[in-house]
Amino acid sequence: MEASEQLAACTSTEPSVACGCIAGIHHLLAALLEQFSSGDEVNKSSCSSGDEIKKCSSGEEWAALPEFRFEEVLVTDEMLGEAALAFRRAEWAYLYQLLAVALPHHFSSSSARKAVRDGHVHVDGSQVTEDKTAAPLAGARVVARVCSVDPVVQGLAKRLQTYNAQSARPEAQIRILFHDHDAGWAVVNKPAGMHSNLNPCCFGKQTLTFQEYLPALMPPPRFGMHCRAPKVCHRLDFRVSGPMVVATSLDAERALAQAFEVHTIRKEYRAIVCGSVGEVGETLQVSAPIDGLVAETQLEVLRVVPCPFFGKLSELRLWPVTGRRQQLRKHCAIELGAAIVNEEPAMFEASAPAWALRHDGAALPPWKKRGAGRLFLQAVQIDVPRLNLNHPCDGSADAARGSKVATTTTTTTTTTTTVRADVSEHFTELLQNAERCWDWQRDNCMADFPNHNMPRQQQKGMADFPNHNMPRSKKTDAEPK
Repeated sequence: MEASEQLAACTSTEPSVACGCIAGIHHLLAALLEQFSSGDEVNKSSCSSGDEIKKCSSGEEWAALPEFRFEEVLVTDEMLGEAALAFRRAEWAYLYQLLAVALPHHFSSSSARKAVRDGHVHVDGSQVTEDKTAAPLAGARVVARVCSVDPVVQGLAKRLQTYNAQSARPEAQIRILFHDHDAGWAVVNKPAGMHSNLNPCCFGKQTLTFQEYLPALMPPPRFGMHCRAPKVCHRLDFRVSGPMVVATSLDAERALAQAFEVHTIRKEYRAIVCGSVGEVGETLQVSAPIDGLVAETQLEVLRVVPCPFFGKLSELRLWPVTGRRQQLRKHCAIELGAAIVNEEPAMFEASAPAWALRHDGAALPPWKKRGAGRLFLQAVQIDVPRLNLNHPCDGSADAARGSKVATTTTTTTTTTTTVRADVSEHFTELLQNAERCWDWQRDNCMADFPNHNMPRQQQKGMADFPNHNMPRSKKTDAEPK
């Protein structure tokens, strides 16, 4: 029997047939991929280079996986109690509620209910179609047909190539920084200006999210059960670039989720903020709740330079101990009074009270857009502890596959994998430009140049902020006589 015919048999809707074939699916997939590579199924003529062929083959590997598979659940008393508690049932839970608790990676409450109505669930070999069926007693075996792989976007490899061609800057490209093919996880760079995963802001738009590009970049894992698609395991703001941890196997996804929950995965960020928060080399710790939840951030001052707009600019190294939404941005602005450069105007204005306390009552300078308006916050490093996964081979990591312009530092020890990306060149350029502008203002500026570190009472009556883009002759004529 051909490999394609065997794989078709494994995708049968009969549980008895499919369950017997699950163990051999990976061998069949390998045979299928070998047929594809020797035949015309994969159109490699559309790829102009070896790197592009790898990207195309990754997408083809995900598309070649069976659309459905069967998951078996052995019902326990603990599982029944958890389902009743999760859905606030007094004594017992429905079958679909049990599935939502037992298989959270595959079912929500609504999707589990639909699976029962569609006849995709069997209890002890009997098909169930009534969604109001009660959960079976402990010891029963429940088999459910689940979606195995999500559809791959049409022409995804070409769209990824087009996106990466927009900029030669490493931080602006979707690229692999570290890849453990055997264990089924990787670290991938996310550019700024892109959502990490699907959210309401993306509905009805043609723009792809970061997660939707990933099938074109990395193949399914060599061992273990694969996810429905490569899945990001944490958040990164829309305006922030940096490394993100991605799982391609279910075992790796569970292990990474647990590591994030107990805070054993550490992340490092780099930021440039308005004003000064301390001397170079000084370390600070910010502990302030966000949305009613405990939030803690550690930071170190790396560099302080003079700036004509904010008095000073400070480059900070930040380590979030907790992972609240916009934690670093809120702690810098609201708690330290030092908003990140090019922060949203509302967040910038929220830094006024803390700015006044830090600068002896001085007024907050006006909001100023620097450069192209990019937020000067970037994730630069992530430390992942060793994952305890059950696969037959330890495997070796593939670092920065197909990434010739990127320079990435990856350090792997017996306990931790550290992946570091270069800080954007825009950080150095901003600090250098601020110093040059300050020197020019000091040597050539008008005498009424405002000092934003001066107390508010002393700033009254000062002339308006001069327009430094105006020629010097016109600036002199515009002065009151």
